[in-house]
Amino acid sequence: MLFNLLQSGMDAVAVEAVPQQQEMTLSFFDLFLKGGALMWVLLALSIVAIYIFGKKWWMIRKAGQIDKNFMKDIHDFIHDGKIKSAVALCQKYDSP
Repeated sequence: MLFNLLQSGMDAVAVEAVPQQQEMTLSFFDLFLKGGALMWVLLALSIVAIYIFGKKWWMIRKAGQIDKNFMKDIHDFIHDGKIKSAVALCQKYDSP
């Protein structure tokens, strides 16, 4: 019990000893400007990275879309012995 009284007394002293500090707020734009030229380089590189990511994602997405009948047609051509037709059909599609 004595320990609790001492601790509460110390907390009150500690609260009084800490001076009040004013809060200084900075906006994101202010921090960006304080970063100097390095921040502009980082911004430019971020934009380039987002562009490259978007372009690659779009290309992979486009390459993944194959006609539903593609494999059936290839199978039919090969089964019928029309290898040249199967190769021509494969070359028609621009996908991996």
